[in-house]
Amino acid sequence: MRAAEWLRSRRFPARAPIVVLDPYGFRRALRELGWEPARLVVAERFVPRLRGLTGFPAPDAGAPAAPTAPDAAARKVPRGDMRSLAMGFPRCRSVHTCFMNYPIDVAFLDASGRAIEVHVAVGPWKVLSCPGAVSVLERPTPRGHEPPSLRLVAPAPSPPSYPDAA
Repeated sequence: MRAAEWLRSRRFPARAPIVVLDPYGFRRALRELGWEPARLVVAERFVPRLRGLTGFPAPDAGAPAAPTAPDAAARKVPRGDMRSLAMGFPRCRSVHTCFMNYPIDVAFLDASGRAIEVHVAVGPWKVLSCPGAVSVLERPTPRGHEPPSLRLVAPAPSPPSYPDAA
């Protein structure tokens, strides 16, 4: 039996539904941080990683911030809307904001896609790092956002408790 005849004789299942993969946990982190709806750009190669968000125009200062309501995730994100852009950097634990002309929010993620640290409204010419991070998410800071700060998301480990020695 020839290979082509064998393939025709095989019963293949109907087309499987399309599954959106999230190997780095970026979509999960966007949901948990409340940064949805967002157009996610994953920077895996050298040049996009180096450029980061500097390759995109500044968000419109007069436009309102992107909605963060739970039902907002179901709406389609306009392609040119900078307020809805998020950039993911896999295999990364430090970022820079050199040449940025607008503040950004930075979230450091662990291996499961949960946020460890979130830096809000980081200005230009800063270098941020988190030793326990596996990947990083960035987005332009929405207008009217809270002042620059650092928010630790993961709880600090508590010291071990020992039973009283009698």
